[in-house]
Amino acid sequence: MPESPSSSSLHAPGSGRRVQLTGRAVRFVQLLVELGHADTETANQILVGIGQVAQGPVADLDDVRRAAAILLFPTDELGYDHLLAEDWALLFS
Repeated sequence: MPESPSSSSLHAPGSGRRVQLTGRAVRFVQLLVELGHADTETANQILVGIGQVAQGPVADLDDVRRAAAILLFPTDELGYDHLLAEDWALLFS
């Protein structure tokens, strides 16, 4: 497996601030793309989501998991709630 990048910085659209991603956070986004769970557009949407969920100037793996889960498993009238219950531990632990 390729070595994880040490970190990456992104501009959080709409917030006027920059968010630093840890190396593990960057690698998780890369893995979502490499394993086919996200395409480039979805990965970019996850990065925007990270800017919205990160509490501080540094986003860690938990922030990326949260942003990815919000995007990939919407909880609405379509009934996706069961996906989180069944697959959360497998995908996000």
